[in-house]
Amino acid sequence: MKFDKEIYDQIDAYMKGAMNEEEKLLFEKEMESNDLLKEEVELNKSVKASINVEEWALMNSKTFPKEDISEISSYRRSSEFMAMKNTIQESADQFFDKKYAKPKTNNRKWIYYASTIAAVFLIFLIMKFTGNQDLQKLYSIYSDWDQLPSLIVQSDTDQELAKATLLFEDQKYEEAISAFNAIVEQTKREGDTEMNPYVSSYLGISHLELENYQKALEYFDRLQQSGMIDYSRAYWYKALLYIKKSDVVKAKEQLTLILKDEKNYNYEKAKEVLEKLL
Repeated sequence: MKFDKEIYDQIDAYMKGAMNEEEKLLFEKEMESNDLLKEEVELNKSVKASINVEEWALMNSKTFPKEDISEISSYRRSSEFMAMKNTIQESADQFFDKKYAKPKTNNRKWIYYASTIAAVFLIFLIMKFTGNQDLQKLYSIYSDWDQLPSLIVQSDTDQELAKATLLFEDQKYEEAISAFNAIVEQTKREGDTEMNPYVSSYLGISHLELENYQKALEYFDRLQQSGMIDYSRAYWYKALLYIKKSDVVKAKEQLTLILKDEKNYNYEKAKEVLEKLL
C-alpha cells in the first residue's frame, strides 16, 4: 500500500514529536487499526535510528564499549563521512527525481539514502571488529611475561617480592598491584625513594592486563626514564599496550623506536610485529 504525502507528513511529525497530544492520540489510534501504517512508522523509526549514530550506539551500548562508541561518533563527524553522505544524498535525489515526479516519493527517497548510509556504517563496524580481533590475537601471541626479569635479590624484601611475583604469575593482577605497592611504600619508609625499575615493569603490566592503560603508561615511562641498560623494554611494553588498545599508529611509533638500535629489547620481535601491522 502506498501512502500520500499527507500521511508521510503525519508520520514525520509523529516521529519528531511535533504533534499535539490530541493529534498524537488520534494517530496512534489509527495505527492500532491499520497494520500497514504501523509497519511504515516502524520502518521509518528503524532507518532514522540507524543513521543517527548516537542513538544507535546507545541502543547497542551493551555490545560495544565506550571507546568504540566514541570512535564511531567521531567517524560520523569526519569530513570523510560527510562527503560520503552528501554523495549518497545527491545520487538519491538524481535517481528519484528522474524516475518519479510526485511528492509522495520523498519519504522513500529518505529511506533509500538513509539505508545506504546505515550500510556504510555496518561495513565500518565489521572492518573495525575484524581488525580488533586480529590485534588482540597479536597481543596474545607476543605478550610473553615469562621473559620478565627476576625481582628476587638479597634483601629483607625477598619474601614479599616472591609473594607479589607469584600473584602476578597466577594472573591475580589486582592483588599483585597491592602487594607491589606495599613493597614500594616499605622501601620508601626505609629511605629508598627510587622505585625498582623492574617493579615498575610488573606494576605497569598488571595495569595493562586490567586495561588501566593510563596507569600502565605511567609505570612504563618510569622504566624508560630509569637509565637502566635495558630501559628499551619500555618501548616494547608500550607497543603491546597500544596493540591491545587497538591504536596501530602509536604501536608502530614504539616499534620504530626499538628498531633504531639492534641492542634494544626484542629487536627481532619488533621487526616481526611491525611487518604484521603494515
